[in-house]
Amino acid sequence: KPTVIFSAADQKPWSLYPHAPAETKLLFAPCVANGASVWYGTHFPLSMLKGPSGEAARAMNMFLAEHEEWYDETESAATVALFYSQTSAALYRTSAQESDFYTESESAVAQGPGDVGVSFRGFASMLYTSQVPFDVVMEDAPTEVLKRYRCLIVPTAPCLDDGVVRRLRDYVRGGGKLVASADVAFFDGDGQRRRR
Repeated sequence: KPTVIFSAADQKPWSLYPHAPAETKLLFAPCVANGASVWYGTHFPLSMLKGPSGEAARAMNMFLAEHEEWYDETESAATVALFYSQTSAALYRTSAQESDFYTESESAVAQGPGDVGVSFRGFASMLYTSQVPFDVVMEDAPTEVLKRYRCLIVPTAPCLDDGVVRRLRDYVRGGGKLVASADVAFFDGDGQRRRR
């Protein structure tokens, strides 16, 4: 998914209690190790950044700046990819709570038996606990990106436009293995039911 992880610098819901220094470092390290950037959000007076937690965040940023060559422009060794459809998450009944990005499930354009969020998290958990290295690929990933993987797992992704469906077919025709769950591509990219 997108390469920025939003991390609160403080213990929620108590904004005046920053994370301990070790916890602060743990906000940064896994994000960078998995190819993401860190957004370190402070919800307390900036003067509190002069304390141990702010120092830990500064130390992590300095470390990253000094060792950029070790993690910049790296490539994943994963041969499995987990597919994510933002269109399906936006248009289909989903377990995600209402947010700035998605509407309430009752107002979803397309509805059916699957659950986009639960299915995606379930497959991610299965791969993680099975210690299978995997990447997340977005629905707009070009065919060349999909070809890098021996297996593509498509959790519930009912709303896919014709171009995405074509790329998935090309991937399979090219020898890729596809594991699909529930109602994949039953609807088009506008949430309209496909005849076939």
